[in-house]
Formats: sequence, structure tokens, C-alpha cells
Amino acid sequence: MSFFYSNSFKVNKWRNLVDVISIVVNLFLLLKYLFFPDDFFKFHYFDIYLTVFPLIVYSTIYLYNDYEERQELYYANIGMLIFLIFSFVENLTWPLHSISIENTYMSQFNRLLNVIFKYVGNTTVVVSSVFFVVQLYKDNKQ
Repeated sequence: MSFFYSNSFKVNKWRNLVDVISIVVNLFLLLKYLFFPDDFFKFHYFDIYLTVFPLIVYSTIYLYNDYEERQELYYANIGMLIFLIFSFVENLTWPLHSISIENTYMSQFNRLLNVIFKYVGNTTVVVSSVFFVVQLYKDNKQ
């Protein structure tokens, strides 16, 4: 995804920023797993935050910079942004499950968020899939 946004930006400043951030993130993850290979098989929320948050920022910048021009991938970018935001927020709230199980309100809150995000996430996947099929049909028709 970083490569996609790097090639999509028209201004070299944004391209360079995306390239630098993707190199730093990949280098960090590579060094982390080289020095701590056992961590590769553990689930780390920090790794998710580190990889998803820059994509949300790139997508937002892409929409903001090219707002006035006709964009080829406008709807795909919005769908990807919505999906990334929901998955990011879902992963932000997931560690709340490890907080005290004794508090039933926290358990109920987490279950409610989980149901909402699963529904919205599944809806996003279905809507984006239908959109891509319609786009492919329109492209083949022309």
C-alpha cells in the first residue's frame, strides 16, 4: 500500500515522505524480528498500529491533496480509508479485553464494540467488493 501511495502522489515531498516512513517501519520490524525471533509468533498490537496508522495518514493526504481534481481511485481510496480506520479502532479497543474481567460493564462494552465493528467491517468488504465488480464491468464496457 505504501508503494501505491508513493506512486500516486504528484508532489515529490509526499512521495519522499512515504518512502522514508515505509523504509523506517520495515527496517524497524525487520530488526525487531531479527533480534527477537520468538516475537514473530506472538500477536503484537504495536506492530498493527505501526503499519496501519501511516496508511490512514497517506490515504487522508491523498484525498486532501487531490480533492479538486478528478481522481481515478477516489471511491477505492475512501473505501480503503474507512476499512483501515475501523480496523485500527477495533485493534485499539481489543486490549481492553485484558482489563479486569470482574467489571461486567467493560465486558459488555467490548462485546458491543466487537459486534458493531464486525458488522461494519463485513459491510465494508461487501460494499467495496460490489464497487470493484461494477468498476470492472464499466471498464470492460468502454
